[in-house]
Amino acid sequence: MASFHKREKNGKPSYTAKIRIKGHKPVFKTFDRLTDARDWAAKTETEIKEGLYKNIIEAQRHTFTELVERFKRDVVPRKPKVGKEYARQLEWWRTHLGDLTLNNVSSARISELRDQLANGTVKWGINLKEKETDKRS
Repeated sequence: MASFHKREKNGKPSYTAKIRIKGHKPVFKTFDRLTDARDWAAKTETEIKEGLYKNIIEAQRHTFTELVERFKRDVVPRKPKVGKEYARQLEWWRTHLGDLTLNNVSSARISELRDQLANGTVKWGINLKEKETDKRS
């Protein structure tokens, strides 16, 4: 359920929308107009309940490289049989997506890279089509 709080600073009002839903972290955002706050709260509540809401601020703080490093640190050591393979694959994904913040890693970009892998145009970080061109020269 959303609640709204009015504040005044230098004679100018602002409205903070606060959404608290059981099982989720509280979400806050401040607006200049109450109608904007209500619209945002309604939209955000629906997204949270449907499982579509992602906290963009948190996603902007972390890069894909950080995600990969954390996975290597926390998960890979518990998988001794496939750890080396995971590490190699993760390194490939990190080289292609590593500088992006998590909110900028899109399903379209992942699909594009997956298709490159599936078509065999990329292997272990080497572009095979470029390598074929080099051999012909």
